[in-house]
Order: sequence, then C-alpha cells, then structure tokens
Amino acid sequence: RGLLPLHLAAAAATAMVMVNTVVLVQGRFGLDGRATAIALAAFGLGTGLGAIAVPALLARAGERPTILAGCALLTAGLFAGLGIDGYGALLGLWVVLGAGTALALTPAPVLLRRMAPLDQHGVLYAALFALANLTLLAAYPLAGWLDAETTPAHAFAGLGACAALASLVTALTWPPSAPRVPAPRP
Repeated sequence: RGLLPLHLAAAAATAMVMVNTVVLVQGRFGLDGRATAIALAAFGLGTGLGAIAVPALLARAGERPTILAGCALLTAGLFAGLGIDGYGALLGLWVVLGAGTALALTPAPVLLRRMAPLDQHGVLYAALFALANLTLLAAYPLAGWLDAETTPAHAFAGLGACAALASLVTALTWPPSAPRVPAPRP
C-alpha cells in the first residue's frame, strides 16, 4: 500500500531535477549546456551513491527506516531548494536529491521479491514499473507548470509539499509493526 505514495515522493524530486535543471542552470545562472549536463550528472552521482549505500542500510536498519530516510532526505532537499543561490549549491542539492531518491526506491523491488510468491514476481515488477511511470507522468507537468507559471522557488515548495505529504502517507500506510523483511544476500 505504501508504494504509490513512495513513488510519488520520489517522482516529485526526479521531476524537479529533470524538468527544471535547464531552467535553473541556463536561465537563472546564465551557464551553458555543459554546465547543465554536469548538473544532471550530479543527480546521477547522488543516485549511484544512494544505491551503493542501500545494502548496508538494509542490513543495519531494515527496509522501512531506509525507505523513510530516503523520503525525508528528498523532501528536505526539495525545501532546501528554496535557498539555492548559485550553481555550486545546485550541484550539491542535486546529489542530495539523487541519494534520497535511491534510498527511497531501491528497496522496493526487494520487498516485492520477498513478500510475493515466485510466480507473481514478473507481474509485480511490471506493475511497479508502471506505477513509477504513472507518478512521473503526474509530477513532470506539475514541475514544469509551477516553474513556468510562477518561479523556481514555488516549484521547489510545491514539489516539496507533494513529497512531504506522500512521505507521510507512505509512513502511515506502512506501520512500524509490519514484519521486517530480511536483507538480501550478496
């Protein structure tokens, strides 16, 4: 039940990066396409670092704390975007958003694999992929509309509010007393 709001929280961060990086880097900071590519790479770097950290976090803390920490990190990162004042700060923020997104989403397939019968895995992974794309389909236009019709600050605030609400719903629909799924073996 918590996967829909979880994916919506991650989609809010991903949409802010994918839709508004060009606007921020080239429009606000007056930089070129190379600087835009570097900013997008910073998000990718954060995603990679977050994904690398997931197995250790799963072994130490479990799925729920890891996923909720990712949600908190990406939500805080979106709100931190309200204070972005330069390109260097944007690069750091994109790393944080990437890490939060990876921490939030990477354990989801592990949960599905462990909680569903083997003959259901293909259907569940396809549904998870469709769910991820559905949330992005909602978040991308929202990110673009907020930035185009208002300001980047409003886009950060609006997407931060979406991520916060989605993170809260994720936490509420996945109670702490839910059974802990063992960490995957390497």
